[in-house]
Amino acid sequence: PTPVIANDDDDDDSEEKGHVLASVHASLGKLLFLQNKKEEAESHYLTSYSIFREAYGEDDPMTLRVLTDLAVVHDSQERYEEALREYEDCYARHVVILGEDDEDTMKTKDYLDGLKQLLHEKSQNK
Repeated sequence: PTPVIANDDDDDDSEEKGHVLASVHASLGKLLFLQNKKEEAESHYLTSYSIFREAYGEDDPMTLRVLTDLAVVHDSQERYEEALREYEDCYARHVVILGEDDEDTMKTKDYLDGLKQLLHEKSQNK
């Protein structure tokens, strides 16, 4: 999976600077991830997640997008248990907030299902 660049069309002036900073960190995270610089990508996603979480809350779609992107990084680093928890958390929140048919919800479910399949296959090959 490839992380989604978190962005939003919300132009609320009171939150604009934080939003821009968080979006820049998310974009840098994606760029670094695509360059296989996973630790650096993780750092930018963590910063972005922290900013979005503080500004908009745990259940905001932007916060969830960045957490999903962070899970993708952890998945790619073979930090499967961490990624699994993050995917499960994101998917459950996406369903409640955006509904099962939302694009982000379905993408997160695909990531979750893919990791579950990988873990199942690994357990069968032991």
